[in-house]
Amino acid sequence: MNPSDPSIQLETLPVQLDGVQKNLRIFPGISGSCFQHSDDSSASSALQGVPMFPQLFSMLNSNYLDQKNRMGHLTYELRLGPTQGAALYSKCVQVCRILDLPQLPEFYLNTHPMINAYSSGVNEPIVSISHGCVAHLSEAELLAVIGHELGHIKCHHGFNQSLASLFAQAGVSSISNIVPVIGATAVFGFRAALGHWSRMAEFSCDRAALLVVQDPQVVAGLIAKIAGFYEGVVPDFNFESLYTQLDDYNKYDQNAWQSLVKLEKMIFDSIDENNTHPSPVLRIKRILEWGESDQYEDILAGKYTPESSTTLSTTPMPNTMRCASCGTALQLDAKFCSRCGHRA
Repeated sequence: MNPSDPSIQLETLPVQLDGVQKNLRIFPGISGSCFQHSDDSSASSALQGVPMFPQLFSMLNSNYLDQKNRMGHLTYELRLGPTQGAALYSKCVQVCRILDLPQLPEFYLNTHPMINAYSSGVNEPIVSISHGCVAHLSEAELLAVIGHELGHIKCHHGFNQSLASLFAQAGVSSISNIVPVIGATAVFGFRAALGHWSRMAEFSCDRAALLVVQDPQVVAGLIAKIAGFYEGVVPDFNFESLYTQLDDYNKYDQNAWQSLVKLEKMIFDSIDENNTHPSPVLRIKRILEWGESDQYEDILAGKYTPESSTTLSTTPMPNTMRCASCGTALQLDAKFCSRCGHRA
């Protein structure tokens, strides 16, 4: 946004987090491009430039993928709503309001004991939160986890995520059989590009988490807790020592053997479907740096270019409707209101 342009007037949402009253800013009309990390954008462009991408795009039916995805969640997980897990569901609605999602995804609770959450789906996104999140995270950290997953939705990561899931389930040989004109070698290269994008996308979603909780230390602490190194395990845990560790990693090019080992790790990381996230040390460093950046401060001040947002309109846009409860403009196929959670 041009500095001479007037800032968007941001409302605040009063939220009780861990016994403290917070007034969190709401970002009307914000798009994923406002906070998307450049590495995410570059990796996505590179992925779309891989020759086999158009074939896979045309092969996959997003409606089928969405319905298959939803059926799996309806079968094995607990769907949250105003009358089912209402306290947890209300946090999901709060995050949707902060990030201005025009359509509320379906939210589910799964039984995984570890701290884990994910989003899935292309046109009908779903967010699933584990028992571990509810049991081990503070209220602020839980809000950050939900914000991270909604960041995937704001940045339109759904199709690429579906591709990654397909590769993880089917494997290279099966994909080669499905698209025989491409061959295993090309599939292997595409898988590497997809793995790289998957890790870079996490940097964008960490930023979405920060926009939700508006406290860099909360997001950094969450990443550390997920990685298993935090004060509950290491009483004298501190970020400064982590930075020293990261500096040693960055300097791991001082001889040919170190360079070879580092390159080898990068290659194997890119094709390991179990390694979908970047280094937690690097994630912590980058989110703390972004928390001190002009870009972050500008967004907090309302200095960003809004997308065409239903919440900015006084009258419904074409192909939208009004929530019967609060009057917010919604897409015609919306299932829930993104502002109040009322069923559309």
